[in-house]
Amino acid sequence: MDSRNGSRDAPLDPFTVPFISTPTDHAYDSLADLFLGDGALAPEPMRPAPVAQASRLCPGPESPTPGDIEALILGHLPVLASPWVLQYARHRAAEVGEPVSLLRLNSGTASVEIVGADLPTETPTNTIDEAIDRAKSISRRWLIRVDETNEIALAEAIAADTPATLTLLTGADDTAVAACYRTLKALAEAIVGASDDLPTLRVVVMGANADAAAHAGRKIRQAAATFLGLPPELAQPVPRMVPARAINLFRGPTDRSPGSLLALVREQPRVPRNSVAAPPPQSASPPPIPVTPRPTPTDALAPLLPGLRPLSARSPIAQGVELATDAEGRLHLLARAETPDACPAAAAALTAADAWAQAHARLLCAAEPSLRSAESPSLHLLTPTPRAARALVGSSIRIHALANANGAWAAVEL
Repeated sequence: MDSRNGSRDAPLDPFTVPFISTPTDHAYDSLADLFLGDGALAPEPMRPAPVAQASRLCPGPESPTPGDIEALILGHLPVLASPWVLQYARHRAAEVGEPVSLLRLNSGTASVEIVGADLPTETPTNTIDEAIDRAKSISRRWLIRVDETNEIALAEAIAADTPATLTLLTGADDTAVAACYRTLKALAEAIVGASDDLPTLRVVVMGANADAAAHAGRKIRQAAATFLGLPPELAQPVPRMVPARAINLFRGPTDRSPGSLLALVREQPRVPRNSVAAPPPQSASPPPIPVTPRPTPTDALAPLLPGLRPLSARSPIAQGVELATDAEGRLHLLARAETPDACPAAAAALTAADAWAQAHARLLCAAEPSLRSAESPSLHLLTPTPRAARALVGSSIRIHALANANGAWAAVEL
């Protein structure tokens, strides 16, 4: 434990300390860290949250039922975080007995998938708007996942127009439990006051057996109830990764914000399959924002190479390396080197990601339905200064020269 959080030697009882209503107070964090430990300050029985805060934050029996939209927030998860999103979608579909729609937005790339057991045959759409509209004809339930920098913005958008649910996926170890509490605190700061009716908060423990998940869930719920007045629901844990069935409706660049995508999900009409409905009025959905196919250095690399589609997974030891798959389901690893000096680091990152992918090949294939083989990935280095990478020509790393013409990027393999 760091010095900011004090020492366990000091005999503090968190239940005799007056409730601290300011989430940023250092004493607040100190008490929570003590409470989340395994010592004397982590008692088994749950004590009630402060009454004033509980009445403001905790929905009662008459509160609105959460809707069919869940925003997914990722905490500390076993091995690799992003594949657990698809696992939770599979779990949720099995739990409710019907397909769920999974919308993901990461670094300007969006994807829409349908996850479930019995899925229709579908072909990908051309736009994110079409994909969302088609998904609504197949599934009533939505899971929305954005990158970490947009999680709070999504939570605020969710809270401004409930009903909806914020679901936090976490591991069961001590680090994950402490991080989960801190994330709940940040979410509480974002959603309190945004609406009279707060969204439901839910925690799902991933990658742990029933006993470990129950123990972690109790600690998280007890800490949140005591220090935030906001006990989350504890959903059924997901103990392990298993193969998941999914169909892809869209994957590509978009300039839409999390809020605008949420508005599309909420506002576009849902037309059930095998039914006849009148065309919706033009004002029923926001006008589509044109997407100009001009990749920038922060966009996905896979669309620059023919036949490749980006995957949502990333290597925890080489975050800058993009994972992609081809039409035959083989894994490709891509890295960008913007300057001559960046080429050695990019090559090293590709090598590290290659070793990691081969070590976790089965896990990757289980997490990404479109991926059939991850044991011998192809490595690609894309750079606008290919002369600096000429020493790699003939190696296992394929070099692609990047060129920009009028704002549009193109890649040519050397």
